[in-house]
Parts: sequence; C-alpha cells; structure tokens
Amino acid sequence: MPSVSYDVVVSGDDLASVITATLCARRGLRTLLLAPDGATGHYNVGPFRLPIDPVLWPKASAPINRVMRELRIDLAAKRKFRELAVPAHLVAPDFRVALSENLRTEVAREIGEPDAEALLTSWNSGTNAARALDALVGDEHGFPGGGFFERREIAKLIHAVERDSHGFFATWSKTTEGRAPWLAALAALWQRHPDVGDVMAARALDTLATGLVPMRGDADAMRELLLERFTGANGETRVGRVTDVAISWGKLNGVTLNNGDQIGAGQWLCGVTPTELVAALGKKAPRKLEELALAANVVGYRYTLNIVIDETGLPEGMAPIVLALPGTDQPGYWLAVSEPDDKGRCMISVSSSVATGAPLSAEDQREEAGRLRRKLWQQLELLMPFFERHVVVSHSPHDGWAPMSTGAAPFDAPRGMPIAMRPIWKANLEDSLGLGAMPYATGIKNITFCGDQILPALGTEGDFASAWTAAKIACAIAGKKKDYLRDEVVGAVER
Repeated sequence: MPSVSYDVVVSGDDLASVITATLCARRGLRTLLLAPDGATGHYNVGPFRLPIDPVLWPKASAPINRVMRELRIDLAAKRKFRELAVPAHLVAPDFRVALSENLRTEVAREIGEPDAEALLTSWNSGTNAARALDALVGDEHGFPGGGFFERREIAKLIHAVERDSHGFFATWSKTTEGRAPWLAALAALWQRHPDVGDVMAARALDTLATGLVPMRGDADAMRELLLERFTGANGETRVGRVTDVAISWGKLNGVTLNNGDQIGAGQWLCGVTPTELVAALGKKAPRKLEELALAANVVGYRYTLNIVIDETGLPEGMAPIVLALPGTDQPGYWLAVSEPDDKGRCMISVSSSVATGAPLSAEDQREEAGRLRRKLWQQLELLMPFFERHVVVSHSPHDGWAPMSTGAAPFDAPRGMPIAMRPIWKANLEDSLGLGAMPYATGIKNITFCGDQILPALGTEGDFASAWTAAKIACAIAGKKKDYLRDEVVGAVER
C-alpha cells in the first residue's frame, strides 16, 4: 500500500524538470520532486563551489520571462543579474568584437564598413523568424503541440516561422564573404547543439545581438529561486528514482522507488530517457514507447571545465562572457568569469560540447572528455596568455582527473566523480521546426515526458518552454481549471 500520495511526481535533476515541478506546485498540485542521490547544480573542491553545467542567460527571452513572471521570481532574478556595458566578447579567427549596443561599430573596426554592412545584414536577416518563434515558445500554446486543435494552431505559427527563415543559410553564403561557417558555429555554440538548422541559427544569432547577461551564482542561483518557490507552495523533494509503476486500466496510479517505497501518484512527469522509462515499465511498456526509445538518439555531450584563478591572470578588459570560435579542428567554447571574491580570486567556467553521433559508454565519455580538456587548455592559453601562472585550482566533473593545483597543498578529489556529461539529443521530432527531440506523450495515461530532452535545440530557452508545456498538460489532466498565464497562482505573495 502507498505510504503517501501525490497529484504529480516529477523525476529529474535537470533545470527543466525543476521548473516543471515548481510550476505544478504553484498551480495547486501536490507535487513531489525526485532526484538522484546528491543531485545538485554544483560540487565542491576545497572551499570552492563549482558548477556542473553552467548556463548563459539571454537578456530578453519570451519563454524565460513567462515562467519567471508566473512564479514571481523576476524581480529576485533581476537582482542576481550583472548589468554590464560589455557583458560578452565574440572571438573568432582574426575577429574580436564586443556584443553590445555598438555592435556595428565593433564589426566595422574589425573588417571594414562595407563588409560589416554585409555581415550584419546577414546576421539580422533571421530576426523576423526569431521573433516569430516567440508565438510558439512564449505564448499560450503548448509546444510541441499535443491535442488536435492545438496542433492546428501551431501548424499556422510554424508556417509563419518557416516562411521567414527560408533560405537563411543561403543568404549567409551570398553576403558574408565566407564567414557563414563561423556564424553557423556561433549559433551552434550558443544553443549547445551540433546540428544547427535555419530556425535555430536565426534564434541564436538574434539572441546574441540582443544581448547576454551574466548571473551571479549561475544556474544554481536560478535553481535555488525555483526551489524556494516550490517548497513555499508545499512541494516536497526526495532522493530516489522510479524503478516500477502501478498501472490499472491503462492508467498510472502509483510508483515504486529504488528503496522499495511505494508512492501513490496521479501523474508521473518523467525527465528520464525513453530507455529508462521502458525499463521501469517492464512488460507494461507499449510498443510505441519502445519504438520511441529506439528512435531517440544522443548526438553529443556537454562538457564543463572549472578554473579558479587570481584575477591578475585575466587579460585587461576581458568581458565576463567570451564566446570563442578557434577555427578548423578546434573545439568552440564559451566561458563565464565570476566576480572576484574577497581574496581576489575568480572562477572561470568553460563550456563546450563534443559531437559523437551516438551514445558513449561511461569509459568512452571519460576518454572523450579528457581529449576535449587538453584541446581547450591549449585554446585558453591563446585567449589568456600566461594564465597558468595564476591558476589556483582547475577541475572538471566529467573526465575523472584529480584537481590540478599550483599551490603547495593539493586539493582532495571531490566525492561522486566523475559525473556523466549531459547528453545532447537529436532534434528530429515532427512538427517541431527541428527544435524538438521527444514528444510529451508516452503512450500511457498520466505518464508524460518532461526535461531537457524535449526541446534540446533551443538551449536554456527550451528548458523553460518545455517545462511550461509539461506543467500545462499536468494541470489539464488533473482538472485544474486555471488560466495558466494569470498572476493568481498558489503561494503567490504580493510585492
């Protein structure tokens, strides 16, 4: 017999799953958030708190703003954002500009006025498509669509986006004098996805032109804001994973955790892979779900390298965010530099990705991560000459290497390492503009997919967009007759 029952059980430690759980709780559903043992957005090396999967934040984003407004964390988040005149630099072969309001002047200084005009015309040619996408990922419709009428409305919006983005890359090839490849690489770097389509590229480049903003505390700061709202709405968290489900008349009515506890559940929103869901369902898995598990494909992984450095080792005038495109056969990466602490030490979080085309075993992931680390270190030496002399400690949560320190006393290896790299899913879902990898429906009533596997090609925006739709689906199933965009949500406090 279940010891306790919930309207919704959400499983997953990624940002999208946490957002989904918070929205469900604030909309009145009794919600349990399940996460693996020790799941968090950071780990510790000595006195330093380092991120596992750092995030870059767009200055303006319809899906992110929609969620923050509903949860009423927009003002709290704003206080954590660092407003800077030059928040980001773009570094490409023979090309270095500040992504700021003076972008045209910056580009003209590097390549000359005529070429700058052509490059920015190409860059901005996707603006209409990028803004049209707001109606899909930031309006009242769930995306990708579920029901018949919703799919019909979404199809109209998709047609508008496709019309505005048609031939986007062709325009690049004609107007950028050979710079289309690194513009495409820049888009892929921002979205953290190796397979960039026209719509993804348009969205990415428009976001970069609009501006980025660093966040103090990175993704952990957003996670803490979300969990504060989640617990404030009587949401509960628990360590564990679902290993079995109870299904009656084709509908979920409970789950069993890995420690044997049975929990009553009206719904299960699972931020797990289709393969893991099939394993939990066993013989109860429908054939459609098994086919989905076979079709779902991991095409790469995200890698993080953290470096604590004395601020004197940073080049003068370097922005807190740098997007770097080193060139042929070298990995692109971006880095975020924190504010110095009281001892003048800054944390640099370097994020890159590796395209594999297929899933890798844990051992192969570590080997690939080690190779990527060596390449990134070489590129960092070019970006920040002599920085090695000022490194306090460097470590990656993925490659299994011990912390590297220039000091006399070495740092102890953190527990639970290495951590598997975050997979990048192939975005081949129908009627999703090449942005979606997984549907929400699993083929079993009251079991719904959520998490960063739904809209992987939209990066951080995809986490917020898919979480909003998954929560909307959960509320509809539970019979919550709410206007999902109203401010009157459970637990809201007037400011």
